[in-house]
Amino acid sequence: MLSIDRNSRNVIFGSYSRQDGLQDCALIPAVFHEFDGSASWLEDGQEKSVARLSEVAKQDARKAVFTSVETELGDAIVESSVRQFLSHREEIDPAAKCLVLASDQSHARKIQQLIKKKFSVDFKVATSDEGKEAQKRLHNFRNDPSEIGLITVAMSYIGLDVPAISHLAIVTRIRSKPWLEQAFGRATRYNTIGIPYENQIANIFVPSDPLMKAVIDKIRADQDAVLRKRDERKKTGRGGSNRKSVIPVQSSVSSTSIFDFDSGEPVSLKNLRDLLEQEGIPISTDQWERLTDRYTQKPEITVQPITLKQKVESLRRNIEATSRKIALLIDVEPEEVNRQIKHRFSKSRRDMTLDELITTFDYVDSWHKSLGGDSQGF
Repeated sequence: MLSIDRNSRNVIFGSYSRQDGLQDCALIPAVFHEFDGSASWLEDGQEKSVARLSEVAKQDARKAVFTSVETELGDAIVESSVRQFLSHREEIDPAAKCLVLASDQSHARKIQQLIKKKFSVDFKVATSDEGKEAQKRLHNFRNDPSEIGLITVAMSYIGLDVPAISHLAIVTRIRSKPWLEQAFGRATRYNTIGIPYENQIANIFVPSDPLMKAVIDKIRADQDAVLRKRDERKKTGRGGSNRKSVIPVQSSVSSTSIFDFDSGEPVSLKNLRDLLEQEGIPISTDQWERLTDRYTQKPEITVQPITLKQKVESLRRNIEATSRKIALLIDVEPEEVNRQIKHRFSKSRRDMTLDELITTFDYVDSWHKSLGGDSQGF
């Protein structure tokens, strides 16, 4: 949004809100995973406690937060975020990354050991006290696909631009609204070279204290307003299209072969561009020309129909992505939707046959459409 300063018509000020970013698909929706629990602390030699962090009195909120983020509640936040993150990498986005914001350097080291012990994964620590070494770790986290997790402190994350971050755990004492909004922003940037936009969600794990809730409730309200408008456009526009389900042999747009999911037969080149666009995969003129050249110059390439394993993996990914969209629409955690799906079919998706996965996908796709979502396809 642009506005002109009436006192000086030569000066133009620009403001770009979170709603603007969501509307333009420059930002992705956020799902907040809130953790509640008891907290106790000493004040003037006397022990004080609260049964639920979310119900602490305003004057005690900061003291309760100070206690909770470095005790069992903080550990639960970290463990849950990393557990879901590793599942997300395996099932949805193998390029995703996780960021943990700790209270101080010693807390960051404690979190590092916790993650290593629980998950056998090495998250690096980068703090301002470490100087050049911290800068090196920040650089590696940004640019090295093998560096999947980072733990940092306070202001060390400023300027950290890593759109691949899909999971963020906040276990700090800081409750400044501008600071929290900056922190959330580490996970809400659209990754233009990642999975399709509609499958990208920022999963943010936080304590459920009143100071935190005041900030995230405002973000939720802004976000819901945009998502409702988007859903209305889908219902009156292209929503509900009966497109044919397709799956690329490779994830790259430059793949030379694409197959009909139902038949396993290759789709002719003349239909390829339309199918890519229907599946939300944009392709430029230059990319199309290179793709055409590659396809026509290598007629000797033999392409194989998609395997049973590829079909199963595709279905699992799409069931997970659709269940997360359902969770966003009904404002519950994705785990709750997954529990309902598992209860309905009495079986984990990992143990399902291809036919069972197809039945499960049809169910979640119908559920999603009943909430106003667009049909997903496989």
